[in-house]
Amino acid sequence: MPSKKALKEKLYFFVDEAGDATFYNQYGRLIVGEEGCSKILLLGFIKTEHPGILRNAVLNLQKEITVNIMPQSPVGEPCLQIADYMNWAVQRAFVKGEDRYLKFVEDKITYLCDVYDFDKYPKNFYSKTNKFDITKMSPL
Repeated sequence: MPSKKALKEKLYFFVDEAGDATFYNQYGRLIVGEEGCSKILLLGFIKTEHPGILRNAVLNLQKEITVNIMPQSPVGEPCLQIADYMNWAVQRAFVKGEDRYLKFVEDKITYLCDVYDFDKYPKNFYSKTNKFDITKMSPL
């Protein structure tokens, strides 16, 4: 039986995707591998007990940035922005083979799975003990 403290604690999950789930064109023809079709689709999430702390950190960072740029989309939920950045960093590693953004946040990643790397199964699940590296990923 969980303790009363464990029952009172809440976990918050913020889920986001990167890539596109469109695999067929409007005529039903498979377009995977063609120009303009995402090479990968990934889902990522952040888990926290204290979303307010994350929200405030993101909002404070946004205030510190003084570059005058036009936003591409509404600000929305700051916790989703974190999940979006994490997904983008992973996607960039897989699609472009560039891992500098992923290295910046790798200590925050608990679990990463290369679901299409059948040859390395079960070593295609990456964690703190089996660190992900772009040299380990399957080719697209």
